This record gives sequence, structure tokens and C-alpha cells, in this order.
Amino acid sequence: MAEHPTPFVSHIDGQCTEIGFRNSLSKLPTDRDLILDMSDISFMTEEMAGDIVVLYKYLTSTAHKLWLVLANKQPIEKLARTNLHTLFPVRSSVQEVLEEARNVAS
Repeated sequence: MAEHPTPFVSHIDGQCTEIGFRNSLSKLPTDRDLILDMSDISFMTEEMAGDIVVLYKYLTSTAHKLWLVLANKQPIEKLARTNLHTLFPVRSSVQEVLEEARNVAS
């Protein structure tokens, strides 16, 4: 059985602007599963949420997964209000995602 690679983890700086956020996403590898660690992000704009959806759509079109790690109230509430939390898994820690990914792979 082929080994499933560990998802790539990208930590997004909590002080980044919308443009910085978009630039960070554009530099991510798209040939494997991704964990977007946004635990330091305290405020998510509509544009940031839209950028995540674009990334999600691309990844799923190539049979890859996207997980979000969120720890702050506003981003979690924004995803819930817009029902985006139904598209991709939202977890509270990178470790939680890694354990989930390991269980899925085995």
C-alpha cells in the first residue's frame, strides 16, 4: 500500500493584510493535502474567506483536502454564518488535523 504523505502545514501570520493573505495562499503547494493554520488570525474578511474557497475548489479538483485551524471567535463565526464550515474541516489545532489525517490514511 502506498504511503499517504503528511499534509503540508502553512502557518498564516495573524498580522497579515488581505493582500498578504492572498500572496501567502498563492505560494502554497497544490500537489498535496494542506493544513492552513490560521490560529493567529483574529479577523477574517469576506475576501479572505473567498480566497480560501478558491483554494479549496482547486485542491478538491485534484483530489486533495484542505483543513483550517482556527482558534479565534470571529473567523469561526464568519465561517458558520456563511456555511463555509460545511465545505472543509475546521479544527482547533494542527495536531488534531495530523492525527485525523493519520487515521484516514491507515
